[in-house]
Amino acid sequence: MTGCGGIQVMKPTIPIKDELINFPFDEGKHNNAWVEWWYYTGWLQDENGKNYTYELAFFKVNESVQIFKRLGVDISYFAHFAISDVTREEHRTAERSFVLLWPKVEIKEGYLNLKYDDWGAVGNTESCQKHYYHIYAKDREMAIDLYMKGNCTPILGNGMGVIYMGKRGISYAYSIPQLETTGYLIIDGKKHFVSGSSWADHQWGNWGWYEPFGWNWWGINLDNGVDLILYNFPDGNTTIIVKYPDGSQFVTDKVTLEKLGWWVSPETGIRYPIEWSFEIPDLDTKLFISPTFPEQEMTTRIKYWEGGCVVNGEMNQEKVRGKGYMELVGYNWTNFLFLRWGIQTMISGLFNVF
Repeated sequence: MTGCGGIQVMKPTIPIKDELINFPFDEGKHNNAWVEWWYYTGWLQDENGKNYTYELAFFKVNESVQIFKRLGVDISYFAHFAISDVTREEHRTAERSFVLLWPKVEIKEGYLNLKYDDWGAVGNTESCQKHYYHIYAKDREMAIDLYMKGNCTPILGNGMGVIYMGKRGISYAYSIPQLETTGYLIIDGKKHFVSGSSWADHQWGNWGWYEPFGWNWWGINLDNGVDLILYNFPDGNTTIIVKYPDGSQFVTDKVTLEKLGWWVSPETGIRYPIEWSFEIPDLDTKLFISPTFPEQEMTTRIKYWEGGCVVNGEMNQEKVRGKGYMELVGYNWTNFLFLRWGIQTMISGLFNVF
């Protein structure tokens, strides 16, 4: 990895492709990636002490059509936005969809600067010590406009910048946890000034969704200053990445997961495992994960569960608590129309992308 901030990693040997992540320059668009997304979540509190969580994610895809893969032309863009009022247990979702060469979509290479019509994300280029993001989105009676700041030492996928996507291969990935966040959100036309903590993810690579596929993912901030990322794929491939307060990182695939509780969506009928336990022997850790409330399904065209979660357990024989985000993908299968130009074009297999 190039950039600032040393990272010490203890992990199994993992093969890497020709390039490493160059942070923060790699925050921008990768033209030859078949699939790429930028993802932001967070926990916020308003001036009256009410709690909220949010998600804002941007996707670009040129997967499924060979000519577009070869040319590096993106065939589809879409974005998802959600706000959950934790206090009132209310979840709202919105989405944007755009097609090939849509003029209202702009994504720069290099440093982060992307815009999907009136939704967007921008990163700075000043220095690692002053790294920040500005994200914004609005839809009918809800909106966010948030500024995030933190250091530039990301959590690298598998400690090296790549993760195994099950049998699909590898993907470049990094995360930045515990970004200090300020700004405002709007719900039902009312503006709330908020502050809290956010999480940023960026992932890109070349793989396809030509048959049912999915994953489970957690990004967790513990109250002892430890941050955890856990990926779990249907083929049994599970990896946990730990970042300690001093910036050092540890990676292990020795994780035992158990589903403890399920929730069935009354809207889609999809059954999601929303309560889990993790046992991590290398860390002398056992954690129990549950949602802030069950009704946090993304009812966009692509159906998945994504929402805030709370954590309780033990680490090194000491009690720990925490909070984070949980993502449950692939519990249904969706084919849908992405494009129309001249003739109808069906993009099959792009399902539950996030």
